[in-house]
This record gives sequence, C-alpha cells and structure tokens, in this order.
Amino acid sequence: MSKKWLHGAIPALLIHGCIGTVYCWSLLYDYIKESITGNCTWAFSLAIFFLGISAAFFGPLVEKNVKKAATISSILFGSGMILSGVACYINSMPLLYLSYGAIMGTGVGIGYITPVKTLMMWFKNNKGLATGLAIMGFGLAKVIATPLLNWSIERCGIYCTFFSFGVWYTLIMLLAAILLKKPIEEGKIENTSRPKFKSLKEWFDRKKQLLNLPAITTIWLIFYLNISSGLAIISYEKYYYETAGIGIVLGLVFSAIFNSLGRFGVAWWSDYFKNRGKLFGIILTFSVLSGITAFMAPGFIPVAVLLCNAGYGAMFSIMPSVLADRYGMKDVSEIHGLILSAWAFAGLSGNQFANLLVGIPESSYKTLILGSVGLYCIALSLSVNCGIKTKNLIYDIINKKL
Repeated sequence: MSKKWLHGAIPALLIHGCIGTVYCWSLLYDYIKESITGNCTWAFSLAIFFLGISAAFFGPLVEKNVKKAATISSILFGSGMILSGVACYINSMPLLYLSYGAIMGTGVGIGYITPVKTLMMWFKNNKGLATGLAIMGFGLAKVIATPLLNWSIERCGIYCTFFSFGVWYTLIMLLAAILLKKPIEEGKIENTSRPKFKSLKEWFDRKKQLLNLPAITTIWLIFYLNISSGLAIISYEKYYYETAGIGIVLGLVFSAIFNSLGRFGVAWWSDYFKNRGKLFGIILTFSVLSGITAFMAPGFIPVAVLLCNAGYGAMFSIMPSVLADRYGMKDVSEIHGLILSAWAFAGLSGNQFANLLVGIPESSYKTLILGSVGLYCIALSLSVNCGIKTKNLIYDIINKKL
C-alpha cells in the first residue's frame, strides 16, 4: 500500500469518520431530552463553539506534533461521549454541557485540523483532492453512524449507546494516531520551525498579525455566514423530511450523503481552478437559488435541504487549499484554525437564529429558509472580493515580523 494512503488518507478518514458523529445531534436530541430535564439544545451549540475555539488555539500544536494532537483528540472525544452517557443516566444538564459541549467539542476541533496539512503534504499536487478525502470522512460519519446509533438506542438505550460508541471511537482514533505521519520530505520542502510564545500576550499578538493578512477577515465572515445558515437549516432538517413524508433516519442519511459528496466533489473540482476562491461565489449562488426556489415551491424544500448540506460541506473542504494557495503551506494549520473560529461563533448563533425565526408567531419553517437565504446573500456579496489571489510574498513579509 502506498505510504500516502497508509500514513495520510486512511488515518485522516478514520479520525474524521469518528468525530463527524457530533452532527448526529438531530437524531440524539429526542432521546437525550427524554433522559435529561431542561433545555438540551445548548449542548450542541457549545460543542460547535468549543470545536472552533480549540481549532484556533491548538493550530500550533498540530504544526509541531500531529501524533500528539491526534492522541489528545481521541481521548477527549471518546471520554466526552462516555460522560455524555453518564449525564443522561444521572439526569445532569451541567454534565451534558461539559461532556458533549466542552470535552467532545474540543476533541472534535483538534481532530478536525490534525490530518489536513499532513494530507496536503502527501498529495502536494492535488491539495483539493487531499482535503476533500479528509473532510469527506466528517460527512460520511453521519451516513454510517445515524442508522447504527438509531439501532443501538432502540435496543440498548441512550446510556449504553454513548458508552459503547465512546469506547470504539477512542480505539479507532488511537489507531489513526499511530498511522498518521508526515512525509519525510517535509523538512526539505519548507522550514517548519514554529514561533515560541513566552506569554499569552505574544500569542494574541501573533493572532492579531494573522488577522491583518489580506482578505482574511472577509474569508472569516463568509465562512461564518455560510455555517450559520447551514446550521440553522440542518438543526431543523428532520422536521422538513417528516413534513414531506420522508422517514427521519432515511432523510438524515441522504443529507449526510449530499454533505459528503459536496465535501469531496467540490474539493476535487477545485484542483482544476487556478483561483479556488471563485468557488465561494459558486457555492453561495447555488445556496441562494435553492433557498428561493424552496420558499416559492414548498415541494422543493427536501431537495433544497439536501443541496444546502452539499454547499455547507463544500465550503469546509475547499477552505484549507484556498488558504494554502493564498498564504503558503508553512502555517496553514494555524491560519486554518483561526478561520475555524468562525465555526465557534456560528455554532452559538446558528441554532439560536433558527429557534428565533421558528418561534415567531404565525411563522413556519419556511420563515427559517427565507432568513437563511438572507445570510447567504450577504456572504455572496462578500465573496466577490475573494476572486483576487494574494501572493505568498505578502504573507512571507508579514510572517518574518512575528
């Protein structure tokens, strides 16, 4: 077997195939609220928040030691899932927030960014394909886990399901951590020495410098708006399928398939673009048109939700290669982590935005679609500026000052 598959693609798929289970929340929610008294929705919002924050904070760790990062991710994700089962068993909302929200979310964030740069180094001539392979696993997790979780919960209950899946995921991710390895040629290709921070102030100064990179704020806002819109729709997708007469489990599986196809297909397609940033506009245009069509023709809503899942996943998959093209490979994990902090804030706002719109008197789930279209339109207007490719020289000049 080729080394780039053994030490790159396979461990990346294993890691992302486990941590992507966090998006099975729409299935788990109904069972969790039967075991825990109170508002459980914040558990998922907190998971996404800690996902984004940990990705932003632990970028330097990933740059330094991918095996250590993968190991930490596996322990946090697995233990968070096991403790979520304990929270359901003892009816503890605070423990659910801590376990599913903080611990699992942090494990997902570290695990999400860990294999991405390594894959781009193994597949240096096909960065889009490489990131698509890794991030496709994140979407495929929902395809595989949804029916398995549903089967396990119906036979064993929510407590045993969390416990057993937590143990299996820990073992699988630890195996991936053993296999994951950067190519030997890394040191010959580029200088990978990391800046050492003597204080928290120096760390914040570093992030401030990165925020001054050309177009970085625009990219962050586009990502934030796309995720907020996507999460708003995804958080209520099972109701759209139920209303349309489609089975919830079947609908969620199809959503995950479209999410995975968007992640891999668009990432692979991006290798044929001289400027991958143009894909932002293409993805957002399809999202806007799908939303408008669904609002005007309710029968199209399930299709629009599937297309939304595809666009949502596609934006994630092309982001690392877009950043590598714009700013170079040297610190792409750190810059990618900074961009993923948008995921953190979108995780807090997306679900709550959806709850606000659905809760308006005399409103319907169509109102949510219209609100999401509005956010997509703002992101689309911002994406016009992302057609300009930034030369790596600009980033090199800034980086030397750090």
